[in-house]
Amino acid sequence: YHTITAGTIAVAAISTLGCSFIIFSYAKFPQLRNFAFEQVVNMAFADFGIGVTSFLGSPANHSISCTLQGLLQQFFELASVLWTTVIAGTLFMAIIRQTDVEQYRGRVYCYGWVVPGVLALLPLSTSSYGNAGAWCWINSKTWAETTAWRFTIFYVPLWFAIAFNGYVYWLTTKTLRRLLDVSSSVEGDDAPQRLEALIDRLKYYPLILIICWKLR
Repeated sequence: YHTITAGTIAVAAISTLGCSFIIFSYAKFPQLRNFAFEQVVNMAFADFGIGVTSFLGSPANHSISCTLQGLLQQFFELASVLWTTVIAGTLFMAIIRQTDVEQYRGRVYCYGWVVPGVLALLPLSTSSYGNAGAWCWINSKTWAETTAWRFTIFYVPLWFAIAFNGYVYWLTTKTLRRLLDVSSSVEGDDAPQRLEALIDRLKYYPLILIICWKLR
C-alpha cells in the first residue's frame, strides 16, 4: 500500500499543478470569465481538492485525519463527476435546446456543490469513513454496509454521469452532423472543417470519464 500511496501523491501533485493553472488563467484573463469556462473552473476546483486530500497519505483507520480525508475525497470526487454532467448539460441546452443555461446558475451550483456535500455527510451517521487501503474512504463495520454506501453515494451517480454524458455527446454529435451536411453545401465556407474537428473531439469526451474512474 505504501507504493500505491506514494504514487497517488505524485499523481495528485501533477493534477494539482494542472488545476492551479486553470484557476490562475480564469483569474488572470478577464476574457475567460464566461459561464462556460466557469464550469471548467469549478471542476478544476473539485480536482484540486482531490489532489490536496491525497497529500494526507494513508492515515490510521477511523482516526480524525482518516475521517476527514474520506469525507473530503467523497465530496470532491463526486463534485468533479457532477460538474462533468453540468458541462454536458450546458452543451445539450446550447446546441439541442438552444437555451441559455446561465439563467439556471443557482440551480447548477446547488447541484454541483450542495448535492455532493450532503451525500458526503451521510456516512458520518454510521461512522463509515475509514481506511480503504492506500487512502481513506468508505470502510464501514460490515461488507454489506460498506458496499451499500459506496454504491449509493458514488458508484450509482458515477454510472448515471457516464450514461448521461454519453447520451448527450451522441445526441450533440448527431445534431452537429446534420449541420455539417447543410454547411457543406455552402461554397467558400470553412464551417464544415470546424464542425468536423468539433465532432471528432466530442466522441472522445465520454471515454475520458470512464477511463479516469475505472480504477477507483
